[in-house]
Amino acid sequence: MNILEISEYIKKYIIKSKFLKKFWIWKNLGIIIDLDIFGNNIVISSVPNFKTNSLKVYFYSRNMPDSLSSFENKNLLKDEKNRFVIFDGSLENINQAIHIVNQYIYDVQIELMDNNSKSYDSILVKQKDGSTATILAFSSVGTKKGSFIFYKTFENIDANVVFINDYKSHWYTNGTPDFFNEYEFEKYIRDILLNLGTKELFTFGSSMGGYGAMKYGSVFEADGVIAMTPEVELAIPLSKSILKVPNLQGSGDLCRLKFKNPKKVYLFSGNSDFVDYYSSIKLKENNPEFSVTILNNMPHIIAATIHEKVDLSRLAKDLFFENNKSVLAQIGHDRLLDYQTVLDIKTFREKVRLEKITDLSYKKSLIKTAFEFPEWSLMQYYSYLIFKAEKDVVQQEEYLLKTLQAKKKHTTARLDLAKLYFTQGELYKALDHLLILKEHKFSFSCGELLYKILVKLEKIDEAKNVLKDMGKLDLNDKQKKVLDSYLYV
Repeated sequence: MNILEISEYIKKYIIKSKFLKKFWIWKNLGIIIDLDIFGNNIVISSVPNFKTNSLKVYFYSRNMPDSLSSFENKNLLKDEKNRFVIFDGSLENINQAIHIVNQYIYDVQIELMDNNSKSYDSILVKQKDGSTATILAFSSVGTKKGSFIFYKTFENIDANVVFINDYKSHWYTNGTPDFFNEYEFEKYIRDILLNLGTKELFTFGSSMGGYGAMKYGSVFEADGVIAMTPEVELAIPLSKSILKVPNLQGSGDLCRLKFKNPKKVYLFSGNSDFVDYYSSIKLKENNPEFSVTILNNMPHIIAATIHEKVDLSRLAKDLFFENNKSVLAQIGHDRLLDYQTVLDIKTFREKVRLEKITDLSYKKSLIKTAFEFPEWSLMQYYSYLIFKAEKDVVQQEEYLLKTLQAKKKHTTARLDLAKLYFTQGELYKALDHLLILKEHKFSFSCGELLYKILVKLEKIDEAKNVLKDMGKLDLNDKQKKVLDSYLYV
């Protein structure tokens, strides 16, 4: 009896009802699984040796408490249909899972399918004839189903490449959406690696894909890892993952993982996104052999910038296959803050952004860091916020100018400097900065201040033109009312 015949047999003869007291599934007159159902409870009486990896058992649950639904068992996972999915060829640990969820189960469904013939939208294998090296390339957040990041990057590389995409952007917490649980995903990847004849394994990714590269670089014992802007743990305040998996805050800490070759784990981070910077420093603190390269004044998305500097394919070749670390100096620097200072700045930032509080107790750490890293615009700007809270106008101007010296396109600092000059009555200085800002990034706040200055300077026609430009912006209701009040003056 083949797999399709078994599936048809199950569909035809297994009656899925909680009122059944007992049922059996047979294969060539041999019991596959024997379940007793007593009311809503299920007891597995016997699980004979069954080696196929194609058995899926679903337990329908009702009113499952969150504390139980997060039960840490690789064989227990809740899917989008409110089913708990057991997937294990030998069905190990099912009794443990059943013991936990028994009182919430009201139905059972069993399916058999031929996984070996199924293709997945989240995985694409590109085989390189004669190569025993394989790269797992993890896609970033927001990559569409059936699409993959880095496909062109590794077009001509001398290695097999397995492209992986969590197209639901769940940060690879359970592999990818095509699989019912992480166990199934990992088994499928291991089978691919085995079929490719993999002797050297590497992982590669950026952002969410960087997290995936780190996580599965550990799980599959990769020989090397390149991870760009990975978050060290999930749903950190002000992080990208908190928008996608907010219920997992604080979980999935990469620092707990072990790596086969920590000297070949390469982290890349910009320092304008402080979650990324904090993540790299924390990983380095817990794994001193990791390599960390910082791209100054760069935001979260840095893969394109690295590609412009050295080409990502060359980066993988140099670091994975040729152990050529000289390429790192072409990308950024490795001057890192100590972990405690980073924690101080992280807390300061969260208070500013989330609580609208400027905590002066962190002044020493910020000013010291700004002095040591004059080219780091974020630290100059945070120092400005300290002096703004202290109402020190002279120091405010100094650190805003330092911010712009470090990064000319720091639009927030330029607008704040224009506001500072405006309140001091230095209208032409304010005007100069607003005109620069208008050309680079025109916003409602920029337009409103520019309008007020032009009116004070009695440049009425220019002021009216600014209002017209403001009307072309995508404004909210409050901004529309403010604009209307200017138009009817």
